[in-house]
Parts: sequence; C-alpha cells; structure tokens
Amino acid sequence: MSGAKRITVDEAAWRQAAAAAARLRAVQRDVPALLDNVRRAQRAEADRVFAAIDERQRRLDESLADLSEQARTVERRAARHLREQNDRVRAAHEGLRAGTARALADQERRLRAALAEGEREVAGLRADRERAAATAEQTLADARVEAAAIRDHLPHGRFAPGALDRLEHRLATAERNLASGLGGESLSLLQDTHLDLVELRADLALRDREWQSARLAALHALTVVAERVAFSAHPPAPDENGDPIAGLTYDVDHWSGGDLARLRAEVAARTERVAPADTPLTTDELRAVVRREAPDLERRLDEVVARAGTALLASQARMNVAAFVVGAVQEATGYTWTGNGYAAGDQRGAFLSRLAALNDNEIVVEVAHEEDPNGSPGPLTVRLRSLDHDTVSAEDLTARAREIVAVLRADGLPVGDPVAEPVPPELPRADLDALRERRGSEHRPDAR
Repeated sequence: MSGAKRITVDEAAWRQAAAAAARLRAVQRDVPALLDNVRRAQRAEADRVFAAIDERQRRLDESLADLSEQARTVERRAARHLREQNDRVRAAHEGLRAGTARALADQERRLRAALAEGEREVAGLRADRERAAATAEQTLADARVEAAAIRDHLPHGRFAPGALDRLEHRLATAERNLASGLGGESLSLLQDTHLDLVELRADLALRDREWQSARLAALHALTVVAERVAFSAHPPAPDENGDPIAGLTYDVDHWSGGDLARLRAEVAARTERVAPADTPLTTDELRAVVRREAPDLERRLDEVVARAGTALLASQARMNVAAFVVGAVQEATGYTWTGNGYAAGDQRGAFLSRLAALNDNEIVVEVAHEEDPNGSPGPLTVRLRSLDHDTVSAEDLTARAREIVAVLRADGLPVGDPVAEPVPPELPRADLDALRERRGSEHRPDAR
C-alpha cells in the first residue's frame, strides 16, 4: 500500500532563521565605491547642465546687443545678477528660489525706477510729438529685441505658454498705432509691454534654473537607487544567525524570483524619463521623484534583498530538517538513504530525500514551506511518501509515521502529530528519477 503522512514542524524552529534574514534589510548604503559612482555621475551631469546654461546666457547677451543705451544699462545689471545667481546655484541648490527672487526683485526695482524716470519725461515728450514718436520707436525696437531673445533662447513654451504671443500681439498693436502717427499715445503701452517682456525673461530664467536644479536632484536620487541595486545584486550570504559568510555571496535576483531584475528595469525606465534635457516632467513632478518615488524604490529594494535572503535561509532550513528526518526514518524503519535533491532541480523548491528497503519499498521525504500570505516562506511541512511494492496496511503506515515523529522529538526537532493525506499530490517522475545517491552532496544551497 502506498500513502503519505504530513508532519508540521513547529513554526518557532523556522522563525529564528526568518528573523535573521530580516536583518538583511539593512543593505549597506555608505559604501565608498557606491558613493564615488554617484558623485561622479552627479558632477558630470551638473557640469553639463550649467555649461549649457552659461552658453545660453552668452547667446542671450549677444542677442541683446542691439538694445538702446538705457536698456543695455539695465540689461547689464540684470545679466550680472543672473550670472552671480547661477554661480550660487553651482555651489548649492538650497535657497535657489529665495536668492534668485531677491536678485530679480532688485532688477525689477531698477527697471521700474528707470521707467519711472522715463514716465516723468513723458509729460514733456507729449508736448513734443516728434520726440515722443522717436522715443516710442526706440522702445518698440528694444521690446522687439527682448521678444526675439525670449523666443530664441528661453523655454517660454514650457514655463509660460502663450505669454510671449500675447505680449507680441500688444507690440503689433502699438506698432500699428505708430504707423498711424500716434507715437505719443503708444509710448505708455510700449513701455509697459517692454517691462513685461523683461520680467517674463527674468521669470523664465528663474523657473528654468529651478527646473534644472530639480532635474539634477531627481537624477541624483535615482542614481543612488540604481547604484544600490547594483551593489545589492550579490551580497554576502547569511548563515543561520543572519551573519555574513566570508567569501560566499548569493544571487538576489535568482532567490527573489526575478524581483531584483524587475526593480532594476523600473529604476532604469524612471531614469530615462528624467535624464533627457527636454523631458516633459514638470518641476513639481521632478521634486516628487526625490520626495516619494526614489524612497519608495529604496524601500522595495530592501524588501527584495530581505526576501531573497529569507528564501536562501529557507532552502538551507529545508535541507537541515530533511537531514533530521532521514536519520529518524533510518532509525525507525531500517531503510537506507539513496539520494536527495530539489523538486524540479530548483533550490527554491521542496527538498527531497529517498530511502529504500531491501524489498524495494521506498520512502520519499519531502520538506517544503507552506505558502505565507505575504509571499514569504511559511511553516515547514514534512511529507513522508510511502512507495510500497508489497501490501502495507494503513495502520502500519500510521504506526511507522508515529515512530518517526517520536525519534524526531527525541532528537530535539519540535514536530506535530502525523496527519494522513488520502490523495497526496504526486511527485513528478523526473524528480523521482533524479533522486540518486550523492555521497558528496553539499550541505548548503548553492548561493549562485
């Protein structure tokens, strides 16, 4: 008669190893090589970004060369303050908005003071229509230069869509008024529009610097995660107490069932969204990468590494329990051990041992973990599969199982009473055939 008895190992026997694996969550972060890689990547990207900003500012300065002397005086001051602000951003991103806002506020005050001086002259200019028309023509020319500089060199479409078009529409209206001989009447509109263009240019420069700073911070955060994924791929293998074994590592991707590779691909995909200089992500979305997305990826990485370590220790636990059970079966029945292996040849699966009697009756010991709701290995279960060629009664099988349990308990392994399984799940023929004798078999799962 053939049959199977299921024996559950006390959960406490496995809990200690699982707790040891949980300590693997503390993945080493302060690794010199990891930090060096991150710093190099961040420095290279920052140099590239700020070199592009400097080059754009140079071209912008060249495009403003046709401004009137009064406008150029204001522009030189503004450009100097923007360059100073850019240097401060290079040193530290912190305080970017406050510092730049102060510089722009100073610039705006100077512009408004200059225009206020012009307003005081307007009263006199209105009496002299020819002078008013000439001033309006010059103001229009300056405004056109500003508009062209914004259109050619600043990301107005990203940060202020439609704003430049509206201001250029006002310029077109003022230009038509000038053509109709209404120079004096157009002067106030032109001065206001010119000021709005200068403010738009300054605001775009501020927003772009904020955006570039946010993009660099997001890239840095994702680079840290990517480097941690790389350094976590083959950590030291833990022993039963969770302590690293010198010279032995394990493959986290293999033992996590491919979770590390999937996480690596997700990090790469998010980095590809952030890395391009023309990424459509907004400043707020880039900041969300730093505040939420990168920390979540790091948390998941810790969980993957811990889960892989737990799976490795679980495999070792199955092998250790199998050794106890094989010894108990031999003592209780006189059967001889003939071989062992893992189900489907996968060390993440059940551990199998085969014993045979002189009459060719066989017992296959199957040690597996029950499925835990959170995906981690649950309690250990031992299944004794009796493959008998002669007639053995159910009572004899039960008595034999109880005797084996008694030996296990005497050896210190806490197990429950045997439970009969009327229709046990069949073992694949390939697994049975693979259970051949391995006198030199390893005592530890392959850490790969």
